[in-house]
Formats: sequence, structure tokens, C-alpha cells
Amino acid sequence: MIQPPEKIMTKDEIIAEVGADVFKREARRIRADAARSDYGRGGDLSSELPHELASRIWYSDFPGTEKIRLFFDIYDEMPSYGLAMYVTHFYSEFSMHEKGLWWAGVRERLGSSDPALRNPLEYSLWCDYFENRETVGEAWEALTADGSDEQILRCVIKASGPVPYELKRGLYEQLAERVEWRPAIFEALFHSAHDYFGHIDAAHARNLLGRLDIPVGTPGLIELQSKLTAA
Repeated sequence: MIQPPEKIMTKDEIIAEVGADVFKREARRIRADAARSDYGRGGDLSSELPHELASRIWYSDFPGTEKIRLFFDIYDEMPSYGLAMYVTHFYSEFSMHEKGLWWAGVRERLGSSDPALRNPLEYSLWCDYFENRETVGEAWEALTADGSDEQILRCVIKASGPVPYELKRGLYEQLAERVEWRPAIFEALFHSAHDYFGHIDAAHARNLLGRLDIPVGTPGLIELQSKLTAA
């Protein structure tokens, strides 16, 4: 006999199950951590509560659209990679409509002025979608299509080290024409060359680096020049 789907829960009902006071206390701490500039590369990702909340969402029988809605409802109060990391396990099961909802939500938060909303999703882009050859193309297209604002592009460029170079080459070239973007492109080239799953075209990157006019003494410049020369 086919079992009926679970009753769709609200954000408040899910929070009530783990304890509203516990949620509020942990949400304050996690939000403060998420705002750190070193989030994901030095920040504290140790809380177990986001994992418990994520399990209640993603391992339910709720429709995919409701799971995505619940995720963002809770994420906005408790922005954490511990919530975001589970999405990639279910992404391949999303319909085209659900993928559209997912990337629209990601774009909205990457475009936010609040670093706590941006940072965990930027980190997830880097290690969950851009390192994954099955999702990188869709993720890149969804976030760099015409109309992406500069805040979104800054997050994307910062996380772009693992993106295949043929995908990101054009955007690097375009943004490098603007002086204010050159430090970000330099950082992107550095990570493209040094990330464990980084991807770079050394010949093109050497040429592009020479046009960025990065000041002598900039941390990482010598290391990048040496890496590109040796490649």
C-alpha cells in the first residue's frame, strides 16, 4: 500500500521540534561565525544543530519545492554550511523547476549585503558544485548569466578556482579590463593554480596576469608567477 506523504511542516514547527530556545541561541552564534571573512577556510563549522535541521528537511517526503522553501526559511535565520552541504546530495533529483528555484534562492543571498548569508553558500559553491564536474556547468551558467549583479559575481569569482578554465576564461578576461576587479581576478588565478582541484590554463593565465599590473610585493604574486612559469 502506498503511504501518503508526510504532512508538510512549517519552519516554526521544525524549530519547535529541536527547541526554540536552543535554535535561537545557536542561530546567533552560527550567524556571527558565518559573517567571518575566513568562513569555511578557518571559521568554526562545528555545530551539530544545522545537520539535524537539514536531515529533517531533506530526508522527509515533502515535495522538492517545499524542501527548498524550508531550507531557505531556516537558512536565513541560521546561515550555515552545515545546512547547505546536504543539498548537493539531492540536487541530481531536482526537476528543472526545482533547480530554478534553488539557484534563484542562491543568487538572492549571494547578492545580499549581509556576509553571513553569502559566505556559507559561497563556500558550498566552491567545494560542492564547482569541484563537481557533474554540477559545475549548471552552477556556473546559473550564476554568471547576463544580469548577474557585481556582488554575485564577486562571490562566484572568489570560489572559481576549481571551475574548468574554458568556462571561466571569458569572465576573467571581461572583468580584468576594469581596474577595480584586478585584485579579485588575481586571487582567482592564484586559487585556480593552487587549489587542490584548481584548474588553470598556464599560458593564458601568464598573459592575463601580466595585464593585471599587480603591485610587486603583493602576497602570493611570486608564488603564482613561479607556478605558471613552471607549468
